[in-house]
Amino acid sequence: MRALLAVLAVPASLLLVACGDGAPPAGGAGGGAGRDDGREAAGAPPPAAAAPAPDPAGWPAPGPARAGVDVLEIAAAGFERVDHVVDPRVGEATLAFHSGRAPAQAFLTVRLHPDVGAARAHLAAAVRACTMPLAPERVAGDVALGARGDGRLLYLAAARGNVTLIARAAGADLDLGPLVDAADKAVLAAPVLVPGRAPPGPRILGVEAAAAVAGRPVPLALAFDRALPEPAYVVFDAGPDAGVVRTETGYELHASRPGRLEVRLFACSRALQASSLAFSIDVRAGD
Repeated sequence: MRALLAVLAVPASLLLVACGDGAPPAGGAGGGAGRDDGREAAGAPPPAAAAPAPDPAGWPAPGPARAGVDVLEIAAAGFERVDHVVDPRVGEATLAFHSGRAPAQAFLTVRLHPDVGAARAHLAAAVRACTMPLAPERVAGDVALGARGDGRLLYLAAARGNVTLIARAAGADLDLGPLVDAADKAVLAAPVLVPGRAPPGPRILGVEAAAAVAGRPVPLALAFDRALPEPAYVVFDAGPDAGVVRTETGYELHASRPGRLEVRLFACSRALQASSLAFSIDVRAGD
């Protein structure tokens, strides 16, 4: 017998996490999220200590919040996108670029935050974590801090409205200027949110599942509200004793032991609008 599992919506504001500390994408679907602190900028001279960051209280006033940013539309002359990884849990995309002018890669991380305050807090965290001396920049965002070498922009952390941009070069011969300019223009072109509203994320109406038995695949069917943004990226967190895999027809839950299983589902649109739902399912022992 199949049943529609009750689900509990989790506000997007609860998805906010601190600056990521993963490695940049290594190419292909298996790449991880890029590091946000500038330590991947190979070729830059290691400073003895990072320069003190300007007080966020003195930063310029933020611009309006945006409804979403389609990062796959970001294109800059001389930069070819070779990979992209999206984290639906936080509405963040990390794109990897190759530049034909230099044997190096550039990494751009774009995150859509629930509001302007969250974006400023994330930018402040990125600046505090950076080990490179930073100085104010005017190449992108309402506020931006960057690091240069021989005039080339090697690292930039910026915020425009509720969107943050973190760009880093994997070689000292690459100038990130055109790339961050293209990213900033994509943010400026995005629809402006009505003040006080959060970006509209995908809404999952329910999760349909067959009776769950430990050690056997359990098909899952997701129902979405078609009036809201369609999810382009989905990830499940089912804990250490279970996992969910994508199939040709949908998703399958695999549980290794019986008992009540708490599952959290994260969905994100192509424009990085994120939402989350949680549900539980009872898994019985196999025959």
